[in-house]
Amino acid sequence: MTKLQFIIFIVFFLFFTGNGYSQLQFSSSYEFSGDIKADIENDTTDYGIKVQIGAANYSNSGYFREAQELFGSRPLSEKSLALFSPDDWESTDARRYILKRSKKERIIVINEAHNNSRHRNFTASLLEGLYKNGYRYLGLEALWVDSIVNQRKFVVWEDGFYTREPEFGNLISEALRLGFTVFGYEADNKNGEEREQEQAWNIMDFMSSHPEGKYLIHCGYAHAYENEISYWGGKAMALRLKEGLGTELFTIDQTLCAEGSLPVVYDRSENVPIVLKNKKDGSMFHGLTDPQTDLCIVYPKTDYVQDRPVWQTYRRKRYTIDTDTLTCAPVLVTAYRKGEYDQKGIPADIIEINAPKQEAILFLSSGEYEIIFQNRWYEIIARYSISI
Repeated sequence: MTKLQFIIFIVFFLFFTGNGYSQLQFSSSYEFSGDIKADIENDTTDYGIKVQIGAANYSNSGYFREAQELFGSRPLSEKSLALFSPDDWESTDARRYILKRSKKERIIVINEAHNNSRHRNFTASLLEGLYKNGYRYLGLEALWVDSIVNQRKFVVWEDGFYTREPEFGNLISEALRLGFTVFGYEADNKNGEEREQEQAWNIMDFMSSHPEGKYLIHCGYAHAYENEISYWGGKAMALRLKEGLGTELFTIDQTLCAEGSLPVVYDRSENVPIVLKNKKDGSMFHGLTDPQTDLCIVYPKTDYVQDRPVWQTYRRKRYTIDTDTLTCAPVLVTAYRKGEYDQKGIPADIIEINAPKQEAILFLSSGEYEIIFQNRWYEIIARYSISI
């Protein structure tokens, strides 16, 4: 979603729903699942647009399962699957493979599905290893304001649209903690071929001013493709960047083989994303037909614990919320890094509690947090600090 598209969406929302600015105040930035569902059901716009917006809203408010059920990855066609034989491939941990290969690369382009917070979580899990391997810059399509973010050291509500999702906030927070410089490169209110070209130009312009160090570029969907995209009217951003720089890129797709869509054997003891190496020629799996990137990450289906995705536990600690004193439901619970809530920061985690004394958990990295409880009307009913 470009800046212009987001502005149009907000204006449309306010005008046609009759809701004033109060409905968009920070206290109600993250919504109950029932409110998001009602918004989707009452939306009379194009079905494809409303499910994309609805899935993004589910994702932003921490409802991973609902986001995937509404607008998840498309199942691979029987024709495509007929071209794939699991016996021809051996698997390895995707994170380990990428970090090893990153040592000889300078520019990595990795994509995401905008409603799939797991992709942001995975990119974040690469950052520490990439930093050790010389990467110093993180380019983000979704980031609107970058210089202030680098000074502030955390992302806030106004810095972007997709960056409001907790895992995206965690991605940026981790990058800044490690010492990365983050930068945005989105085109200025353009679409199609013009958008692809301007994104590539923006990245190259930043690189010309920062020639030292290595780059990780995190983008959406087909922007990572090294070929032409017919429905965009020309070459994708990554191909334009490759040609403009006159150098090879390491391009990675996270969207093609999501949530167990490819029939391969996973190590169920770890249930981690994998990459596949051909047993005959040693080539890496990068698609079933018309390969568009250097590598495809293959994801297993998400496992859950108390309705929370298990992949959220990577390098995080489990915090059990004290619900014994709750007298109302539902309640929205958000965990903000210390000092960030009052500046309209992005929560590190969020959960909806639907009954008093319901067992509920958050997954948080080590640090200081403020826990915010909001009732059905988005009023703060409790607020306290914790140390993880």
